[in-house]
Amino acid sequence: MLLVTGITGHTGRYFLQELINNKYKGPIRCIVRETSDTSLLENSGLNIEKVVGDLDDEGIINKAMAGVDTVIHIYNIRHSPVVVRFAIENNVKRAILVHTTGIYSKFKVASEGYKNIEKKVAELIKDIHCRTKITILRPTMIYGDLCDRNISKFIKMVDKFRIMPVINGGKSLIQPV
Repeated sequence: MLLVTGITGHTGRYFLQELINNKYKGPIRCIVRETSDTSLLENSGLNIEKVVGDLDDEGIINKAMAGVDTVIHIYNIRHSPVVVRFAIENNVKRAILVHTTGIYSKFKVASEGYKNIEKKVAELIKDIHCRTKITILRPTMIYGDLCDRNISKFIKMVDKFRIMPVINGGKSLIQPV
């Protein structure tokens, strides 16, 4: 069983589309809010079980972990320690966490919070008896449709002013995903 958090969000929808395109055969469990648009899940043709709840409710996370082999945590990084704790407690084989390169930011306000979260995850997996394999993915800027707040603003600005600004004298790297 595959458990996915954040599947109805921006990045999660792209992950779901990959599962559909690759004709994923296994059972999938998703934690979704009552207010989430789940029509894509329902029309995916995949074997999807929805657990309705919120990731702020630890009981929902624990319940959703039952019988799971792999967790893909796409939703908010701040839930990672709880997701990992319940993955370990439920003997999940692998947990893949989608975090951010913001951990390396020169802006301490951003990076310190992310570092603290990853320290909590590291503490959880230090136990010699921990059998759950943890993978942390740190994509840079994620963009895609008009719902995102990153590149779409930049594109709208370029479309409006018909210029291409050179940021930081052309010395900065942006590696959008």
